[in-house]
Amino acid sequence: MTKTVGIAKLKTGLLREIDGLPAVAGFRRVRERFYGDLYSREDSGVRQGISIGAGIYVPNVLQAEVAAVTVRFHEVEALVARIEDPHPLIDARALAARSSLFVRISESDWAVRNLLKSWGGTVAKVWLLHSQEDVSRTRRKWRHSPSNMGSRS
Repeated sequence: MTKTVGIAKLKTGLLREIDGLPAVAGFRRVRERFYGDLYSREDSGVRQGISIGAGIYVPNVLQAEVAAVTVRFHEVEALVARIEDPHPLIDARALAARSSLFVRISESDWAVRNLLKSWGGTVAKVWLLHSQEDVSRTRRKWRHSPSNMGSRS
């Protein structure tokens, strides 16, 4: 029998299951209240990130997807911060969270969809999760699929 749990618990369970996959490639999850969940890794003045989006699809169903990929060039962002006008809502934490490049992975975006397909990939992977059993079943599928995360060189 499938036990129904709240959306917040489903999201927490899913992210815990996902954590091991990007960790192999040197990514770690950073959770920010205002910026969401981002798997990132630092390498020679550059931060690479994979954003995981999760939200309510229909009542009691979590929709989770790879929402975006990001790259931050620290020196570029430091220069931009020095030359742009100050703003009372932008503090050091907000500046550190910014990305130089942000690509939303979206099936509705024609350019992104065609770019991914031209590289031999597919459009964004979306998981619809109703229960904790769905989270575990999804994780078992990942274990049997080839990893596209890449290794650190």
